[in-house]
Amino acid sequence: MDLLMRIQVLIPVTVGFLFILLWMLQRVLIPREPNFWIGYRTRASMKNSDTWQLANRISMAWMLRMGIFLWIMAFIGTRIDMDPGIGAAYAAGGVLLSVIIIIGCTEAYMSEVFDSTGRRKQLRQV
Repeated sequence: MDLLMRIQVLIPVTVGFLFILLWMLQRVLIPREPNFWIGYRTRASMKNSDTWQLANRISMAWMLRMGIFLWIMAFIGTRIDMDPGIGAAYAAGGVLLSVIIIIGCTEAYMSEVFDSTGRRKQLRQV
């Protein structure tokens, strides 16, 4: 197995493992208040403790899903006969896509729940 073939498998497996490990660690290590050291840190998530806790809970749920997705992707990558350069791009693209999904879905959910000042939006009666 040459280097690019190993990268094709190693990147998604390693990043998937890190996502799942971070999910497990964050369940016990995330402080209740925003900080600059650990957790999901964006402008929206750091407005107050309510935004902080929800953003971290949502991002960690997506991180677990994307960790599993990357493992599945690595397994599929080992079963498909492709050029090693394309395989490495496939692996890197999967990681990039995972990060975009984690951030995008978390931020979209945050904008549905909170207004721009960090207050919860009122539910509309239908």
